[in-house]
Amino acid sequence: HSDRLHALETIAGLAQEFKHIQEVILQPHSLGSNQKLKPGVQNTQSSGSERILFGSASIAELPQLVKAARSILPPEVQIQVPPNLILDNFDFFDRGWQTLLQCLDNGAGDLGGISPRDEVNPDFSFPIIPQLRAALAKEGYRLEARLPVYPQHLSWLSPRVQDIVYQRSKKLPDKISESERSCDVRLHTSDR
Repeated sequence: HSDRLHALETIAGLAQEFKHIQEVILQPHSLGSNQKLKPGVQNTQSSGSERILFGSASIAELPQLVKAARSILPPEVQIQVPPNLILDNFDFFDRGWQTLLQCLDNGAGDLGGISPRDEVNPDFSFPIIPQLRAALAKEGYRLEARLPVYPQHLSWLSPRVQDIVYQRSKKLPDKISESERSCDVRLHTSDR
């Protein structure tokens, strides 16, 4: 746990100095079908004060990690939690759903890019956007489409790329449509 907090403190220091970090992704590690633990390593292994966590153990600790990250990171650095690595078969009433809501309540405000296939974690599909939007709306959250680059970081792009991003940003819908299959999303609270 202390190594994670130290890493967050280092990221916070760099973000304050250089103003270049738009988000920190906090996620549990769940083994995919093509991954195997090294011989002798279990899903939860203690090694002094350090622990290697996988699967449900890391999911259970995620809300507290998000809370710690929100208190350490500058407010302009978003915290992203990928829902496909937390939700179990997109059951919006299971423990994974409660964990996702706790992460949001503790300061996560970004769900990352949601698409038909997660290229990094292909064994973990994303929830269907209309279902996710409806479930989050019941909890007072609203999904909003966003570009991969946050507005405060556009100046870091070349002028040519800035122009392209500006043109595309004008085409973003205020709400994610029913037919939307892929987008980067962030959350806003409605009446929380």
